[in-house]
Amino acid sequence: MTEVTNTPIINGEKQSGLHGIWDFFSGQSTFTKSSIVILLLVAIALPTFVDQLFSHASSSATVFIEAEAGNLSGNVIRSTDTNASGGQFITFSKPLSPSEQAAPIKNTTNTIPTQTLSCIIPQQYGSSRQSIVIPLTGTYTIWSRSMMGSSNTKFLMQIDSMCAITILSTGTTNQWSWASNEDGISNNKIVLYLSSGVHELTLASGDTNVSIDALLFTQDNKCRPIGLGGNCTPQ
Repeated sequence: MTEVTNTPIINGEKQSGLHGIWDFFSGQSTFTKSSIVILLLVAIALPTFVDQLFSHASSSATVFIEAEAGNLSGNVIRSTDTNASGGQFITFSKPLSPSEQAAPIKNTTNTIPTQTLSCIIPQQYGSSRQSIVIPLTGTYTIWSRSMMGSSNTKFLMQIDSMCAITILSTGTTNQWSWASNEDGISNNKIVLYLSSGVHELTLASGDTNVSIDALLFTQDNKCRPIGLGGNCTPQ
């Protein structure tokens, strides 16, 4: 007896299967057909949506800045402290004279309208200036780690030619503390929209006993830095 080998008819089976699916689909009500189509579209789109969602979540940026890395001028010096990030910080140690305190703000660039002169840092203030790189365009919450000698001392922070922001200590005097507040108002966080690329950061003060260790620019608005701020920076 001759043995007969059956060869699978793959194309025929595929066509038969497709016809069966189509027959099943055609036999359904309009509502069921619509539901099936929606489920298919969701199944196709869901993986892409999930990828985009996690990609967006992982693309938030955090920038850590050492205050002492800037170019210093005026009544500001670098100092050392084992409790400071990198072991160094800047301090405004020399008080301005009464004439310096009373000196008017000067618009030396002639590029800023007169009505915004209140935004300008007085030239007589000591300052630290440095270039910083913002990796992603977006909204950043800005934290500063500082130590104030008294509760009424303050410093100014300016990004490029934006209005300078006044920062007062809200922590215990003579202790390092993180703050993100304008004019010492605890619920008035410093939030700025910054484009990606290089920006100029200026820290300045006309007060004495004002020390600044570091700044943190983060797109994670839920993170409050503690210690040296490592909990808000990528590991």
